Amino acid sequence: ALGVTGPLKHPATTEVRCWTGDGSAAHIDFGSALIPATAEFVTSLWYFHTANNTTIRCIMAQRNASEDGLLNVFVNANGTGSPTAGMLGVRVFNRMTNVDLAGALQANTWHYITITRASGTLTVTCTPAGGSTVSGSNAISGVVSVANTLRLGAMFSGTVTNHIDGRVSDFRITTGGVTKYFPLQEGPGTSNTNRDRYWIGSD
Repeated sequence: ALGVTGPLKHPATTEVRCWTGDGSAAHIDFGSALIPATAEFVTSLWYFHTANNTTIRCIMAQRNASEDGLLNVFVNANGTGSPTAGMLGVRVFNRMTNVDLAGALQANTWHYITITRASGTLTVTCTPAGGSTVSGSNAISGVVSVANTLRLGAMFSGTVTNHIDGRVSDFRITTGGVTKYFPLQEGPGTSNTNRDRYWIGSD
């Protein structure tokens, strides 16, 4: 069965628009912690990368204000948050596990990114449109914090920071065999919690 929640502005045959960050304030707050603390999960999204430079930005994050239980997905940085142009860096669980994909990002290009936790391993893949897949993995342990909400386009560490200036589309997360599919709209731009989006839950 499929359930649809939220505004649907286009017919099913029309490509759903993406969401665009402004590099300073705009982001999407899903209002809950969608990444599970310990269970296996798969996330995927399309990300348009604007430039390879040393400005650290965060595509996705779910974490508390401290370093405990964080999940950060950085661009132009490694998993520790050190600037590295063109790198996709993912860090999880008490700053202990990193997967860094050097040279994975191409300027002015859409990339298909997946992040998977399965059988004690974190795996990250990045495929630029028309290009070859770059992937990496690392053994993981610990938990992801569920104290704060999942955000796209920025991270929270006491304040919301590291906003992207690129675009995000077609965000999906699968946990427990259930996929939530979030086509994203530009939205009214008046709040980071009411930007137009809807989700399709599949069981």
